[in-house]
Amino acid sequence: MAAALLLGCTAGICVAQPWGEPPGSTPAEAEIFPDPAQAHPPEGIPLTPSQAALIQPGLTKDQVRALLGPPHFNEGIFEVVQWSYLVFPVGTADLGAACQLNLHFFKERFNDPYRISRIAWNSPNCLPQAS
Repeated sequence: MAAALLLGCTAGICVAQPWGEPPGSTPAEAEIFPDPAQAHPPEGIPLTPSQAALIQPGLTKDQVRALLGPPHFNEGIFEVVQWSYLVFPVGTADLGAACQLNLHFFKERFNDPYRISRIAWNSPNCLPQAS
């Protein structure tokens, strides 16, 4: 019986437990950004508006890694549902300012890839502007 409870099964009915925030959900808490001093690489990365436009809900972790590289804040290895980046957006309202980008991931089933469900910036001034 204990094993069935750990798997989310009761009375012979098993319910799949999703991982992360489902797309379209409202976060229960205010967005938390890591300390920029803890970023690796410490200088962050440049981000152009065309690169930022490619970062959309639905991308997998592998696709994000191909666009931005690994996350910058030692988020962990297993079942991680948030990646954070230190970026310097090119073409923003506040040129040269360090910005933080949080990507929240979600997967419905165990074997599904994690996909972006929500994107958050630490400031509206960080949103890359179309040129």
